[in-house]
Amino acid sequence: RRDGLWRAWGADGRLDNEVTFAADTAVSVAATWRPGSPSPCATPCLFAPGVVSTDAEEFRLAFAPDGREAYLTRRPAGGVQQIYVTRYADGAWSMPVLAPFSTGVEEEPFVTADGQRLFFSSRRPVPGARAADRSDNLWVMDRVGDVWGTPRPLPANINLPRAAEAGWPVASELGATLLPDGRLLYWTARTDAADTDFYVAPPDGDTFGPPVPLGPPVNSAAFESAAAVSPDGRHLVFQRLGATDGSGQEDLYVATRAGDGWADVRPLAAVNTAANESFPSFTPDGGSLVFASDRGGDWSVYIVAAASLRLSAAP
Repeated sequence: RRDGLWRAWGADGRLDNEVTFAADTAVSVAATWRPGSPSPCATPCLFAPGVVSTDAEEFRLAFAPDGREAYLTRRPAGGVQQIYVTRYADGAWSMPVLAPFSTGVEEEPFVTADGQRLFFSSRRPVPGARAADRSDNLWVMDRVGDVWGTPRPLPANINLPRAAEAGWPVASELGATLLPDGRLLYWTARTDAADTDFYVAPPDGDTFGPPVPLGPPVNSAAFESAAAVSPDGRHLVFQRLGATDGSGQEDLYVATRAGDGWADVRPLAAVNTAANESFPSFTPDGGSLVFASDRGGDWSVYIVAAASLRLSAAP
């Protein structure tokens, strides 16, 4: 009978995974994904414990295209959320360090498939007449050689100012993601803090045109936020709160590409628990879904094989 911590090492001598057993039952599983390797977990595992997933709160992990660099949101105890970066080298992920561009309250990084742009949400002041607006706004920066250039805010047709009497997340723009056709997808609440939805904005040169609601069946009367598109463009995984078919609190849902829209929205039963699950992303090869959950107490990052989720299954 197995009790306590069991560990397994890969051929390179690095720790592959660790499982804590109680009376022969696995009560905690942790693993590390390696670039170019298959997903280590058929069921959700804690991602890189002690490195990426720590006693702080971590969420929204975003990989660079080569899978050897990843950005995450971390909120230390008593602190504010900022964006950190970790790199994979010599068989291990490095301890995350504060990204040089993250200078205030910032979260939800996203790196484009070509690795040339990084989007994030920030409460830093927007230049000009809106300098006093400290709502969450979307910013972007371009890769210049081996470093990121100066962040710039997205246009005013996307980043709306928040009225003084409005509460979060009204007029907060978060969770930028690019769809395969180049449209910007993000989430916000335009008027009602109890009803967040997704909006899409068409590309317009190096910026974006006026956004429109994504619409049903993804947008609903529930609270939608934090989306990720699979690398093949076939699936949209997103967070929903307040739906009758949920498992408890925030849950992950998947929609399948149908023409110019999405269809067959259903909860990801293999991932959802009575706790919160949100902030999905995919590894660059599409083999794993990464997400955040507070099932262990604080928000931490988890990973699971995409094949285990049956993303293309009928609802």
